[in-house]
Amino acid sequence: MNKHNNNQKVNLEHDNPVHPSVLLGRFLTKNGISMYFLAKRTGISADVISRLVRGKRAFTADTAYRICLLYTSDA
Repeated sequence: MNKHNNNQKVNLEHDNPVHPSVLLGRFLTKNGISMYFLAKRTGISADVISRLVRGKRAFTADTAYRICLLYTSDA
């Protein structure tokens, strides 16, 4: 059964998914956070952070969780 409203069209062809590395880069830029600072605060090596931001490395559950903790913290 279709869970969408019959009057609402869902067109996935025009949805443009954004790669997580783009989102991370935007987050860092918007908040004035350096990759070095992110590495120190999360305990993830600076090399891994750099490769994540450049889209050269996949996010693991652990790296995503650590970055999420920084993003949701009040400090």
